[in-house]
Amino acid sequence: RGTCMPNTIQSDIRCENCGGGVPTNATGACPACGQAYVGASVGAIGARDYTLSPVKPGPYDVELGVSETLSWTFRLWADSLPRLAGLALIPYVFMIPFAVFGAVSIAMPDQIYDRAGASTPSTLLAACAAVALAVLWIVASLAAGAGSVHLVDEKAHGVSISAWSAFLAGLRHVGWLLLGWLLAIVVAAFAVVGPLAPIIVSVQQGEPLVALLALPGLATTALALVVGARLAPALPAIVVEDLSLGAALTRAWTLTRGKTGIVVGASLVFTLAWLGMSTATAVLGIVPILGFVAQIVVNALLTPLIYVFPFALYAGAVRDEQMRAATSSMPHAWYER
Repeated sequence: RGTCMPNTIQSDIRCENCGGGVPTNATGACPACGQAYVGASVGAIGARDYTLSPVKPGPYDVELGVSETLSWTFRLWADSLPRLAGLALIPYVFMIPFAVFGAVSIAMPDQIYDRAGASTPSTLLAACAAVALAVLWIVASLAAGAGSVHLVDEKAHGVSISAWSAFLAGLRHVGWLLLGWLLAIVVAAFAVVGPLAPIIVSVQQGEPLVALLALPGLATTALALVVGARLAPALPAIVVEDLSLGAALTRAWTLTRGKTGIVVGASLVFTLAWLGMSTATAVLGIVPILGFVAQIVVNALLTPLIYVFPFALYAGAVRDEQMRAATSSMPHAWYER
């Protein structure tokens, strides 16, 4: 420690000694603490100088607790809300050409295509456009999610970056983040299938007693909730510490060791809050066109919370880890007298 290391994949540099932002035009020293730094800024697409030692996360002021984590989630979200909303809207911007193509294809009668000397769009062409749209949407959404983590991480250290820079930064983490979300879907499926499968079988076969198997099935739900909550910090760990999925999962499990009750309680409270907000947002879809536009805007405001909450868990756990490390390294002579 005591040196400043590049922490972002934009032109920002963060002081590892004090956590403050170092301008790219700084003359070799952190303006906040005066410590010298090494290295240089790195490219927006993610070319990082791996000859430098790995960057340690933090320090963070985020507190870990059931209510504290929820409070910090909304505080971090509100501090960067305009740029987070801009990030969430980027995937919709990429959809515009496909939406226009689809609308024109549906709206224009075959006769108009014939008069223009053009062929009517085939089903295969429409299917290819739909697949391309889905792939583009997934990539853009994951990059925006990774960018949201990167943006709030930098904001927590006093460094402000643009939504587009954060999006470009998130592109390099899309692969691991996709695998992480697939794992999260599998865990969520276990949580739902355990108690729900016996009920479905009971209804289909007309055997009420089979539904009683849903009670032991709740053990699967409880296990999935614990595992999902403890692994939630893996998503921000991928972005902040530039880890692979396997390393991020190990890191998350280590960070949350001994904090199972806190992370599970915080996750349940956040999930209930999120479901309440999502249900209220869904009502907007009843209004034609205008309601759809309003729903997109509200979704852009709320979607970043899905990434900010795991970051709050991660930052709080990292803070506790660093506090324990600092305490254990203190000399003990004062109490041995």
